[in-house]
Amino acid sequence: MGFDDLIPDLGGFGRYQIFSLLTFMIFFGPNGWQHIITVFIAGRIPHWCNVPELEHLNHSTFLHIAVPLEENQYGEAVYSQCRVYDFNYSSMGNITAEDVANWKPNGNISTRKCSGYIYDTSKFSSTLVSQYDLVCDRNWLYTLAASAFMAGLFCGAFFSGTLADRFGRQRIFSIMLMLQLLSTLGAALVPNYAAFLVLRGFVGLSSLGTYQTLMAYILEVIPKEARSKGFFILMLGRSARGLLVLWAYFIRSHVHLQIMASLCFIPALIATFLLSESPRWLMATGRLKEAEKVCRRIARINGVKLPENFNINKFTEVEDETASDGNKKNATLFDLFRTPRLRKRTILSYCLWFSVVFFSYGLGLNIEKIIPGDIYLNMFLMMFVNEVGSLVIGYVALFKLKRRVVVSAWLIIAGISVVVMAPVLLLNISGIVIALGLIASVVVANLWALVYLYSGELFPTVVRTIGMGSGSSVGRLGGLITPQLPLLGEIWYGLPYIVLGIVPIVVGVLVLCLPETKGQRLPDTLEEAELFGTAEYNNRGSEMGALTSINKIPGPVLNNNVQDNGEP
Repeated sequence: MGFDDLIPDLGGFGRYQIFSLLTFMIFFGPNGWQHIITVFIAGRIPHWCNVPELEHLNHSTFLHIAVPLEENQYGEAVYSQCRVYDFNYSSMGNITAEDVANWKPNGNISTRKCSGYIYDTSKFSSTLVSQYDLVCDRNWLYTLAASAFMAGLFCGAFFSGTLADRFGRQRIFSIMLMLQLLSTLGAALVPNYAAFLVLRGFVGLSSLGTYQTLMAYILEVIPKEARSKGFFILMLGRSARGLLVLWAYFIRSHVHLQIMASLCFIPALIATFLLSESPRWLMATGRLKEAEKVCRRIARINGVKLPENFNINKFTEVEDETASDGNKKNATLFDLFRTPRLRKRTILSYCLWFSVVFFSYGLGLNIEKIIPGDIYLNMFLMMFVNEVGSLVIGYVALFKLKRRVVVSAWLIIAGISVVVMAPVLLLNISGIVIALGLIASVVVANLWALVYLYSGELFPTVVRTIGMGSGSSVGRLGGLITPQLPLLGEIWYGLPYIVLGIVPIVVGVLVLCLPETKGQRLPDTLEEAELFGTAEYNNRGSEMGALTSINKIPGPVLNNNVQDNGEP
């Protein structure tokens, strides 16, 4: 017997589980904003050289007088954003309307680099680009804002999982959320770009650290028969992500937008301190006395009265007395690769994470370049259609279909949608391109919820957050690449679409090699995880309950005649 057998005695899917879900939903909105806020705080702004002597001229006249024409990547003649005619404008006196009408700059006139810039503030009143002049020779610095956040996600995914499996879920996600609030606020106020990048790295670290640890917590306190329902409720909370577009539309200053986003973490921080430690984790690590205390609290909140002689020991098998005192060996990342089935599952899970992160951020962070049109309108459509579409196809995915089939199908559909964009662009029909982008974004929005649920179900309790965290870390390598993806367009306009689409298509096929998890009892130990997906696991689960503790696994535990039930 294990914790899944104990949950019904604690009230099943009761008030405590609902409060846990509400805590996650309160947190999810502000946390999700941090993953897309770079589009607004580091938005590209049209700019030109600043010539103080010509400030009295209107914009079109200034461009005509001072700025040379050059050819862009599409062969169009546009005004240069980095060079100006090399005139001594202070000696020209007042330029009259007649001067402008007769102005015919000689093609041989030399040009020079800008000594300062003026920015078009019609779309953004200020961004990192205008604050730190991240243009022209400093243009490469622009991509570092997204890359710093991605680097933080990479570190946060790995270290938070290890820390959560070592010190507990509740303690780590509370600390991470506090760090996220402070680093987000600090990034808004710091005057130095290098310091901003460091703080954005901490925002990424704490963002994913909080998210995946709290997600693992939710997965562990919800009964197996209610996991699909619980995650569908979480999908409702995704709608809060769309509020960022509304905030950004009315708050055009990147500083004020970041301050607002940071303060919205406060309600979630208060709620996390009201949660208890994960009883499943306490039981898996042998801290049975603490687990029993938490179970009594959960039962009390759920309106269930446990008997005085309630003893948690009967729901777990402890090899010796020292284990019940919390002295079990701690699992590590290397345990994910010790046995053949778990090793294969871990590698395929890493591929899944990489494809979802690579595709999601490749589409979201480069929306201006990949999907033509107004950024606010496109982002609003993506968010609105995402959430409405997610509720519909998410319901089907969670309740009507198998996890493995849905994840595979969604990846393939997302990849094909983006690949098809490349030839459609030649037709110059922006509506079709936007529609394909919306299809891809809706599918990937569902994948985010499913990848956490599916990968969390694949790993045992003792290494669940390590498995999810290390997989998410590998995925962030894809996130580190995506800010540079538009540069492939300089080689050929369609190359970013091909690269972005082919990755999820390939991984979508590989996902079919993973076992099905829907409605299955979650494995708690490494030995159970190795048997998971086989008939032997199902038989032992119904007859014997939990098999053994982590200390009983010297190496591979299967023999050749174990019957498989869905995993090659």
